[in-house]
Amino acid sequence: MGIRRAEVIEIYNDLSLLTSDKIDQLLGRSEEDSFFPRLSSRSEIVMNMPRDSIRARMSGDDFSIICYPFFPSHLRFPLKVGEFVWVFLESIESASSTSYDPEKLASRSSIRDVMMSSRNPSSSPSESIEIGYWMCRPTSERQIEDLNYTAFGRVKYASGFSMESAADIRENSTRTSRTPTFPYYSENSDTLEKVSKDDERLRQRMETFSGFFDMEPVARYTKAPGETVLAGSHDSRIVLGQVRSGRPTPGGADTGSVDIVAGTGRGGTSPNLVTNTLGSQEVDKDPLLTGITDVESEGDPSFSEDQSRILVAENMAVDEEFTAAISATGGTDTADKSGPAVVTRTQHVRVLAASDGSVRVVVEGPTQSSIVIDSAGNLQIDAGTAVSVRSPSVLFTSTAGSGVTATDVIIESSLGFQTSLANSLTEIIAVLTVLGLPTANSLALIRLLQGKQFSSLITRSD
Repeated sequence: MGIRRAEVIEIYNDLSLLTSDKIDQLLGRSEEDSFFPRLSSRSEIVMNMPRDSIRARMSGDDFSIICYPFFPSHLRFPLKVGEFVWVFLESIESASSTSYDPEKLASRSSIRDVMMSSRNPSSSPSESIEIGYWMCRPTSERQIEDLNYTAFGRVKYASGFSMESAADIRENSTRTSRTPTFPYYSENSDTLEKVSKDDERLRQRMETFSGFFDMEPVARYTKAPGETVLAGSHDSRIVLGQVRSGRPTPGGADTGSVDIVAGTGRGGTSPNLVTNTLGSQEVDKDPLLTGITDVESEGDPSFSEDQSRILVAENMAVDEEFTAAISATGGTDTADKSGPAVVTRTQHVRVLAASDGSVRVVVEGPTQSSIVIDSAGNLQIDAGTAVSVRSPSVLFTSTAGSGVTATDVIIESSLGFQTSLANSLTEIIAVLTVLGLPTANSLALIRLLQGKQFSSLITRSD
């Protein structure tokens, strides 16, 4: 009894790949590649497998079994060919030879103890079938564990415990370079010939799987004691904790945050890298083999160097943490702010509203300001005071070409804004020329602006 580890032979996330030919191979009706061990699962288990099922082999066995996901489809963990998983079997009384229906079996079957007797299926009662379930990837030694890909077989060649004295490190670190390999993991002391054969078969399975997975370095993250971390295989994570940039330190009361980030380990937080025998780079997780020291700040949050981030903060000095110098004009409040904040920082920001949608940016307050864009093509900017539009040059273009016949110019403004407009006569004349207004109208408009004689003016080019 108990939970056992098993090597992942194949993964069936995409059931469209289970063609009739593939099913025939799994059921032993046609020849299969030699690097796949014999499958011993019943046909109904194969035919009814759900998404994320795997083909796995218990350590030391010469056959493989189908394992369904242990967790429901609400929670789906990453897994790759060649890695190991925790597996157990549920043994239940036999069902129809063509289908397996747990709903019908529940009332007439005795669910036996969770057991691991797959090493010898013939020892199981003939009237029972065993459904395998995989739970999750085991945690390996720190010299092996990798978010992207964990090569469990390396435990045979790792430096051993990394907690060594400085004298041990100086004595044992004689190599200056190394190339990590992908050996097969085995609990048994097999012959050198069998070990070499297993290593080659594992490499073939990984190469077959390579079209579904990118091997890349993913920086390791040091969590604070109170954090909950959900990390992916490709350098993305969600951290539920306190506002944090840098090493784990208490953030103080009322600083709860949700940190969503992709693209870490850049600049000062980047890890040591090494190239493996598949030609891919990975984090150098066993630096004692080359005398390299781990980067202490590897993977720590960096608001300036991480690639993309959405930070939801209960309370933070947002403008101190995310510096963006803005010069004030006409009394605009650009002072640093503190309090509840949501920050998006990345290279390119896009806000897209689908067809018949809209975009609204609203600042609540005694005098509400807003920007509204609707699907009819209207842009409305509403503010109590239009302080300034600052630019070295202003360019107006029209998609209608030179033959514009019905362009409306609507100006609604306070007297102060009229004054600033009147100070840019050259640009105003250029705008009116584009709109096709006669010179007389241009001069009349300029005089109106200089004289501050209007609060609302509508001109039309036709």
